[in-house]
Amino acid sequence: MTKARNAEGRPPAHPKASPAAAAAMLQAAVTRHRAGALDEAAALYARLLAVNPNDANALHLSGVVAHQRGDHMAALPPIRRAIALDPRQHAFHNALGVVLLALKRPDDAAKAFQRALQLAPDFAEAHNNLGNALQAKGQPGAACEAYDRAIAIRPAYAEAHSNRSVALRALGRLREAEEAARAAIGHNPRYASAFANLGLILQDQARYEEALACTEAALAMAPDHAEAHCNRAVQLLQLGRFSEGWSEYEWRWQTGGFTTPNRDFAEPSWNGAPLGGQTILLHAEQGMGSAIQFVRYVPMVTARGGRVILECQRPLHRLFSHGQAFSGSGGAAAAVIAKGHPLPRRDVQLPLMSLPARMGTTLETIPSKVPYLFADEDASERWRRRFEHLVRPRVGLVWAGNPHHKNDRNRSLPATALKPLVAGGRGSFISLQ
Repeated sequence: MTKARNAEGRPPAHPKASPAAAAAMLQAAVTRHRAGALDEAAALYARLLAVNPNDANALHLSGVVAHQRGDHMAALPPIRRAIALDPRQHAFHNALGVVLLALKRPDDAAKAFQRALQLAPDFAEAHNNLGNALQAKGQPGAACEAYDRAIAIRPAYAEAHSNRSVALRALGRLREAEEAARAAIGHNPRYASAFANLGLILQDQARYEEALACTEAALAMAPDHAEAHCNRAVQLLQLGRFSEGWSEYEWRWQTGGFTTPNRDFAEPSWNGAPLGGQTILLHAEQGMGSAIQFVRYVPMVTARGGRVILECQRPLHRLFSHGQAFSGSGGAAAAVIAKGHPLPRRDVQLPLMSLPARMGTTLETIPSKVPYLFADEDASERWRRRFEHLVRPRVGLVWAGNPHHKNDRNRSLPATALKPLVAGGRGSFISLQ
């Protein structure tokens, strides 16, 4: 039996639903959407759009559902189509901004929120979301202003208070940040992220026990809150509770903004058992400072019978691969490979910063034999000759790290800050920047 076709040879379109029928279908979809039944809501929106493809509200909400299900790219076309059909709807522009922010496009997101606010200046959610976009752009001061506008419109807006605490923390205004986080909790005592934010603010003030209590309160409300687990790990380590801290630090791979993508190796993760001659790949993660710190564990892995292949960042390759690199402790890596180069066959693998947990590191057993890294002897001799005429003591100065690091404010300082040291110091000062 052949399908019916119209005069142009195309299948006939679905009959357009009556306004009453369309409204009933939309209401049913919205009801399921509000109940959190996203799959059912998506199916209902699709049914409505099949008979009424220009329903701007259904297009908008179908995009919102796609975003909430984690498919941000699929959310863009229906929301943009809704805006094309009805560009005066401020909620549509706000939804577009939320999706663009999830896609890590904060500039475009900010424009969408600003358009929503042109249409509805008292739209508190858009002010809050604009603050989030500005925060993502590295503009915490401007973000604070946006959060303040949201709170002025809706004083009990817990999310805006919590977000404001994040921006104030980024500005180093910790007392105000603490007040903002506590305000968020006052307006919503079950707000896990606000407790997590307060924990970080207290951590910055070296109030570690209080910080841990706040973080654990967040986890009691939201047991799968990956960022809170990671914060708890750091706070436990700061309190010297290494066994718990290093175990908890494995949550880092599940945090949204973690700097190192989780790599899907076919080989299993090493559990710390004797290796019996197996080849283990130890791979660096996060920044170069982390690799330099945790490469000290390589001799401990070789002592457990492992043949170590060490993968590191390219700028560290020469340092780590030099013949004396681990001679301070013995047990050098069998091979050192810069990231991006092919890796040899291996039996097991582990990120460098998971080694303390596998080794059961405590305060008493931190690998502390130093130095454990050595410069190339020929290079050292060349630099010795270059500086031998300089008056002792010879002091090397470095004042800045990666300017794109989210915590660069606490890691770097302007070169001018060292002027009193250089002007009033004795000896020779050498820029290593």
